[in-house]
Amino acid sequence: MAYIGLGNIAYYRGQWEEAERCYRRATGFEPNHYLGWTCVGDAALQKGANKESAEAYRTAIEKVNQHLAISPRDSEAMAYLAAIHAKQGDKAKSVAILERLDKEANLELSTRFVMGMARELVGDRERAIEELSGLLRKGSSRTEIRAEPFLKQLNADARFAKIWKEYGR
Repeated sequence: MAYIGLGNIAYYRGQWEEAERCYRRATGFEPNHYLGWTCVGDAALQKGANKESAEAYRTAIEKVNQHLAISPRDSEAMAYLAAIHAKQGDKAKSVAILERLDKEANLELSTRFVMGMARELVGDRERAIEELSGLLRKGSSRTEIRAEPFLKQLNADARFAKIWKEYGR
């Protein structure tokens, strides 16, 4: 997790090569965990390495599905699976997972962040704003929401900018 944290610092600074290097180190320590592979895919996609990104996302999907076979009610893992599918352009799979998650009560804030990002990526801006503004109201995820490249267009939306003014201090 330390390498994921270091990778996140580089990622949110736009240092894609360094982020990917850290994330790959994380996968060396925990090769069966989906988070490291998801992060590798994200950094590779941001730097324009689409083939590397697709390979990392395929591995992440395999790992998250293995995890869900053991822990089928892990909402955070399901949210990451929805986000990965959205990042790969598979809107139908992503939306189906999000609909399952919508039926769950008491989701963790980190899960809601990933769900909000997935909603933005599948083109459901209204629900993304709803999800992420709820996090801002609760005082969480400000840095991630502001710095996440996949949320760049949402952050530029005047409706969300208004919410930032009220809750994003």
